[in-house]
Amino acid sequence: MKNEEKADVEILDIPEYIDQPEYVKNKTANYTLQTIGWFCLMWLLFPLVSLFLWFFEAHLIYDYVWVDHISEVKTLLHLLLLICLSALVLILWASYNWLRFHGDDRRSKGPNSSVELLASQFMVNTESLSELQNAQRVVLHYDDQGHLKQYDLK
Repeated sequence: MKNEEKADVEILDIPEYIDQPEYVKNKTANYTLQTIGWFCLMWLLFPLVSLFLWFFEAHLIYDYVWVDHISEVKTLLHLLLLICLSALVLILWASYNWLRFHGDDRRSKGPNSSVELLASQFMVNTESLSELQNAQRVVLHYDDQGHLKQYDLK
């Protein structure tokens, strides 16, 4: 039994460091350090980006709204009108969808594949497919082209 499991692991070609506990023994410290790093990123970097964006946006608002004193009220009214129009379109669209689709569940379960089709996809006969479906543990071995070469039931 041990030799079979060892052969299965060798077929999988798992890197050696996964099986060595000294590389993964201190997960708590790793996750703690990662969490501290994310908090430092949020507390230090995000406020700087936010300040830059506020400064940039303040110049845009000043240039496009407050500099042009003649059309100041007109510009603000256009912005307000666009916001209200966009909100109205979204509310109308949501209402239409709610009225049309409320209570309808048009999703249906796809048809089950036939045993013959499933067996042909795995390139096995129907008896072997039945064994594979009822087994507790199945080890599949594929060739280089991705075709099922053999299977072991355990």
